[in-house]
Amino acid sequence: MPGKKRESVRTCVGCRGKHSPERMIRIVRSPEGQALFDLDARLPGRGAWVCPDETCLKRLKASSLSHVLKADTDLPDLPELRSDLGEKLERKGRDLLSIGMKAGRVAPGSQAVSEALRRDRVELIIFASDASSRTVDGLTAAAGNVPAVRLADRFRLGRWLGKRDLAVVAVTSSGLARRLRTLLESLTALGHSSYHLENKVSTEED
Repeated sequence: MPGKKRESVRTCVGCRGKHSPERMIRIVRSPEGQALFDLDARLPGRGAWVCPDETCLKRLKASSLSHVLKADTDLPDLPELRSDLGEKLERKGRDLLSIGMKAGRVAPGSQAVSEALRRDRVELIIFASDASSRTVDGLTAAAGNVPAVRLADRFRLGRWLGKRDLAVVAVTSSGLARRLRTLLESLTALGHSSYHLENKVSTEED
């Protein structure tokens, strides 16, 4: 239709599938000639795109990457690629949560989450991996169909948000929740079993 904006898509250098750039990871060539993940897609220079899952990382070849980037590019082995991308995705999730906290879009702790649920403001619940079954069961029962995820343990989750420890936080912004879900989907697809994205999370006792 005339005037209709075309949806932007990128081609994965691993599987050759075409997807929205929001669902993919950009790769650029560093000044030293190394492949470098560019999660914010802001680094200068020519870029290639890959699906953030282990299957596509396995299919990455230095020759095809060099062809797309128009320069010889060194590609680390799969374990290093997987570890590097996983660390960067987790760091991005931490930064997003910290920014959301400062902007008042993250409610930390069981009481704050309960209050946000009562006011019907919750877009995503994040439980620590070692949150108690009582905390998980009580809040998921109150949350209904609100998505829930597992992300880090209580110490790390608390430290990211300037607290001693946290068992649960709620995200009240739909945009922030969507970005965090995409990050969690990517971490899960990379085979990081400590991350889960589902409506009802499994419980663990303290």
